[in-house]
Amino acid sequence: MGAISIWQWAVTDDLGTLFARLISADEATFARIAAEGVSGKRLEDMAAAAEAKMRAMGLPEAELATMLKGLEAMLEEEADWADAAAAYAAPEVGLATSHMFYDDPYAALDYEEREAQVAVLFEQYKAAIAQAVGAPGSGLADAFGVGLEQLYRAEDADVLMDTGLVALSWIWSHEGAVFTLNQHQEDKELPIDVTFARMPLADFDALKARVLAAQ
Repeated sequence: MGAISIWQWAVTDDLGTLFARLISADEATFARIAAEGVSGKRLEDMAAAAEAKMRAMGLPEAELATMLKGLEAMLEEEADWADAAAAYAAPEVGLATSHMFYDDPYAALDYEEREAQVAVLFEQYKAAIAQAVGAPGSGLADAFGVGLEQLYRAEDADVLMDTGLVALSWIWSHEGAVFTLNQHQEDKELPIDVTFARMPLADFDALKARVLAAQ
């Protein structure tokens, strides 16, 4: 039997066309696409599916109530992150969202398997974006000219807050804008989100200065 996919949904069709459209979009058009989404998936739909699965398990009422309460708390955290993302200077287009990891079969997957599946999808996106931009891009640490450990410290100190960027983001600079491929997970049981963002080069340079100042 093949490996269990962690992905609730992921955009994988015609990536060349998708990223060519996103790379060529102006700032306002990119923000509109980010707001509308490219997957058709909504957090409310995923929540309803998770609740239906729980109710179908035939659990005792007390146990079911506890699980539903936990689901509600996790969804509130995910919604809070989504609300914060909507206010980022860099609008983010959702590319993929994993299942939650609160129960089997997904809870049984070790972190190495989760990370391996994220890495495979990340590489697919990186290749398609590189083709659209015409350049391979680089890791955020290389783009800033700092070590990865310094980026982790900046992340912990909230220097990257409100940017959509994380220490392991991948970066492309193109015609006055910076495009970033990112992954987010607010808690080990919450979904992993993969996103694509755009910010003006000036904003990126200002962020770099803040990171360097935080050494």
